[in-house]
Amino acid sequence: MLQHRRIPEEQLRETEMYVSHFKVNQSQSNFKQRFLVQSGEKLIPVSSKNVAYFYAEDRWTYLITHSNHRFLVDHTLRELEAMMHPHEFFRVNRSYLVSENAIISLAPYLKGQLRVKLTPVVEEKVIVSRAKTPMLKEWLDR
Repeated sequence: MLQHRRIPEEQLRETEMYVSHFKVNQSQSNFKQRFLVQSGEKLIPVSSKNVAYFYAEDRWTYLITHSNHRFLVDHTLRELEAMMHPHEFFRVNRSYLVSENAIISLAPYLKGQLRVKLTPVVEEKVIVSRAKTPMLKEWLDR
């Protein structure tokens, strides 16, 4: 005859913590960890941690590293937004998907909009719409 044993509460909590930790780590691994980019005739792996921001210009999308290297990528910003971890990257407007580490400051702009100052420096104004401004502030203040 099979007897059921009670699992001690402490062991149950440890198991639940392990499962929870595993789920978090597993879900984080679904996000893009690195990009294989071309530089001349070489292929270079770029870690997502080294990405400052992505921007779209004409029909091309570029990856800019924190050390200000620029590489062409074969994804749209919409695709990249889904690939990147939402705690690390934010889509500030139609043209920019930025890393939290690339944002130097925010400044008020017209009618509730914000101007984002990035590093490496961007020559054009990077403007966040009035609708996205509260989301960006909340994202940065978590």
